[in-house]
This record gives sequence, C-alpha cells and structure tokens, in this order.
Amino acid sequence: MRNSITGRLVLLITVILCLVLIGCAMSLHYVFSLKEHSEYINIASKQRGRSLVISHYYHSYLETDVPQPYRRYRLKEEIRTYQDTFNMLEESSGHLSSHDEISSILEQARTNWKVNLYPYVVQYDSGNAMAAYMRYSNNVPSQELLLDRIVSLIKQDVKNDLKEFERFLILIFSIFIFVMIWAFRYYKNNIRGPLISLATAANRISSGDYGAQVDIQNTTELSEIADAFNMMAANINNKTRRLMLLNDFSISLSRSSTLEQIIELMLQYVAVLVGMNAAAVGIFSEEFKAIEKLSALGLPDDFRKYLESELSSKPGAVVELIEPVITTLTSETPFRMTEHEIDLNIRTMLHIPLHSRNKVIGIMILYRKYNAEFTKEEIEILTTFSRLSSVAIENYRLKNKILLLANTDPLTGLYNRRTLEQQLENEARRTDRTNTPFTLIMIDVDYFKRINDEYGHTSGDLVLMMIANYFKKEIRGMDSLARYGGEEFSIILPGMDSQSGKLTADRIRESLMKMKFSLADNVINITISIGIACYKQDADNIDDLINRSDKALYAAKAAGRNCVKTYDEL
Repeated sequence: MRNSITGRLVLLITVILCLVLIGCAMSLHYVFSLKEHSEYINIASKQRGRSLVISHYYHSYLETDVPQPYRRYRLKEEIRTYQDTFNMLEESSGHLSSHDEISSILEQARTNWKVNLYPYVVQYDSGNAMAAYMRYSNNVPSQELLLDRIVSLIKQDVKNDLKEFERFLILIFSIFIFVMIWAFRYYKNNIRGPLISLATAANRISSGDYGAQVDIQNTTELSEIADAFNMMAANINNKTRRLMLLNDFSISLSRSSTLEQIIELMLQYVAVLVGMNAAAVGIFSEEFKAIEKLSALGLPDDFRKYLESELSSKPGAVVELIEPVITTLTSETPFRMTEHEIDLNIRTMLHIPLHSRNKVIGIMILYRKYNAEFTKEEIEILTTFSRLSSVAIENYRLKNKILLLANTDPLTGLYNRRTLEQQLENEARRTDRTNTPFTLIMIDVDYFKRINDEYGHTSGDLVLMMIANYFKKEIRGMDSLARYGGEEFSIILPGMDSQSGKLTADRIRESLMKMKFSLADNVINITISIGIACYKQDADNIDDLINRSDKALYAAKAAGRNCVKTYDEL
C-alpha cells in the first residue's frame, strides 16, 4: 500500500492524527504542569503571608492583659499549619523543573523556621513573650526572602515551560505545514495531474481521436486506471478501425463487378482486419457440386490445389457448417489438420461459412502459425465480414441472372436481339477505329412452320435448342451468336469480309444439312438459308447492315432455300 494513493492517504491521516494527539497530549501536559506550578506558587505565597499572619496573631495576643482563648487558638493553629505547609511544599516540589534548587531553599526556610522563628513564637505565654515577639518579628523578613526566592524560581519555571510549549507548538505547526505542502504537491503531481490527463484523453476520444493515450509515470492506483484506460482506448481504436475497414470493404464491394474482384477484396481486407499468415476463399457453384472459384493469399500453388480438392471432396461438411470453427493440432473438428498444414507451420485454422438465404455459398479459411489463436472479438468481426461478403456474392449472382435474362434468349441461352444490336455497335466502333471489317450473318430455318405443325411446338423448341448448340460448336470464340427472333439466328464474324463470311456460312449450312434430328420417333433433316452483309463494304451503319443482310437472306430463300447469298451478289 506504500506506493498507492490509498496507502499514502492513510499515512497522511495517520500523521495528522499523530500530530493532533501529540499536540493534545503535550497541551494537557503543560496545562497540568502550569496548574501544579500555580498551586505551588499559591502555597508558597500563602506560606510567606502566614509568617506575617503569625506575627499578627502573636502581637494581638500580647496587646491585652486579659487572656483571649480564641486568639491563642488561632495562633497555635497558624503555627501548626505553617509547619505542615513545609511538608506539603517538599512533597510537591518533586514535579517542579527547579526541584533541586527549590528543595535547597526550602530546606533553608525550614531551618530558619526551626532556629530563628519557631523558638520565639512558642514563648507567647512566657514572661519574656514581648522580647520573643520582637526577635520573631526581626527574623520574619529573612524567611519571607527565602519564600520569595521559591516563588520567583517557580515563576521562572513557568516562563520556561511556556517558552518550551511555544517552541513545541511551532514545531507541530511546522510539521503540519510541511505535511500539508507535501500533500498538496502529491495531490497536484499524482492525483490532479493524472486526472486532468485522463479527462483530456477522454475528451479526445469523445471528439473522435480514438488513438488518445495517457502517460502516467507512477505506481499508484491512477497508473492502473491509466493502463486500463489506455487498454480501453486501444480496444475502441481497434474496433473503430475495424468498423471503418468494414465500411470501406462494403463500399468497395458495391463497386465490384466480378466474382474475382469480390474474392480479391475479401483477401485484401481480411488480412488487414485481423491479421493472419494466410487465407483462402472458396465459392461453390449454385448447384453445390464443385468449387466455382478458389483464391488464396500467402499459400503455395500446390497447397491451393490440395485445398480445392479437399473442399470439393467433402461438401457435406461445409454445408453443415453453421458457425465459425477453430481447428488446432488437437481439435476434433470436421476439418482436421493434415501434413499439408503442418508442413507450413500452421497451428490454428478458422473456417467461416459464407451464408446466403439459409444456405452455404462458400467458405473462408484463415491460417495462423505458432499457436496464435483467434479471439472472440476477432471471430465476431469476421462473422460480420463474412455476411457482407455473402451478400456481395449473392448480389453478384442475382445481377448476373438479371443480366442473363435481359441479354439472352430464355429458350436457347443465346444472345437476344437487343444484345446483338449492342454487339454490333461495339464491333462497328472497333472497325471505325482499326479499319478491320466484320460480317453479319442472318440465318433462317427452312420450313420451320411444318415442324411445329407436324410435331408440335415442344418439338419445334427442341429443334431450335439443338440448332443453337450446333452453332455454338461451329463458331469461333470471338464470334457472337444470337437468336434474332422466331426461327432466325444471327452470327457476327469479326475480321471477315463478305467472301470469308460466305465460306464460313456454307460450311455451317452443309454440316447442319448432314445432321439427323430425332423427333417423335422420326428422323428428319433440317436446312437453313443464310444472308450475309459486310460492314463498310455493304453498309456504313448498323441499321443498313441489318437490313441488307436481311435482304440477302430473303434472296437466299427466294432462290430455293438451303443456300447462302451475300448482299454484293444481289
């Protein structure tokens, strides 16, 4: 307690109480001493006066020839009292400061009484009583002088005691002042100063400066409070930093347009958010049959491949994952450590499921080395992080679905007419910039109405899907395939002029003509008519390009179908 405020406060109170008690005790001592001295002075003064009183009664007794018993009685009583008083003075002198000197004078006074006064005062009934009285009266002044000396000595003792008491009071007051100065300085340096520092830091935190710290260089309770305050401020700062990171992460997610960007952001922010040695994010396909995308940070390629295979081999364990799971070397969890993790010095793993609409859409795995475990606070912030990530991934998928529905034909999955026109605009801008031609092919399925009439619309839809799948296999990766409407299809061939486009169209037409289509236990052949127009060669804008490739298509149908016509051949 000696280094604590409480201990020093107890010490201060103890010192003050001791000073008060010492002051009171010494005051009582001096009060009683003064009382004793006063009583002694009173007795000595009375003893001095009693010499004269005896002389008075002696003289009064001798004034008349008629015996006076009362005066005689009084004289005898005064003589007896005078002698007793000497005994009282001797007994009381032991407590006086000038005891030795007073005892000596008192002994002289007693001797003077016995030798020069008492022998004469007791002769009041003798024949020479008057002469004895005269001798007694002549010796009284010497006795008075001795008693006066005693009174003077006692008075001097009183003065000395008063001076000593005064010095004592000055000492007590000085000690008290010193203690008060020390208490004030201690309060100023060790209590008020630290409290002001704490208040200042608290105000800074309340105004948004969450990095405020208090530096108290002592070992009192306030130092412990300051340490606790600094820890609290650091936690607040850390939580605020993490919340700001979450906010930035959320904003960045809203600007992400691809799944790769979302996963990259997750890996970047989670490393700053909680700190770890490595991390991996796996996103499952919507059917939950395999890993759609897996990215890692701080992990070698061979470990990433192992992890992808491991997660794909046990989707059930991931599906059943509801809360984050911490795995260590000795943990009994669905995700036990293997030699792959141990070889990388990984000692703690945290598996966090990515949930969306009550289903798992992915998993985030964080790795730490050397038994650095994840705290409860970190798991809570990571849970929030995973929810934001899950929402972003689900939003990305919903956006893709919406875009897919808006840009594709629901039956064949090909681009629709609106998307085709956008692709044409893009190719037109590229051609205007690079002067590289591109060709638009318009395709119509010959006699498609007969198929619907004979086999039904369901079979007709099946034929359209099979033709669309056939076209996908026949075109290049850079080409754009669309269902223009009904039984019409369109293909954009970048980098080809009309003649090159015609060769490609003839190849597609001839290959399709050789295919067999099974419908309702019947095998049929399907032919197509194709019209071609080239941008810049046949048209300077998209509308003309579409119209002229359409005219070429009508020309092919007019020529008997199952053929290819270019616009420049019309």
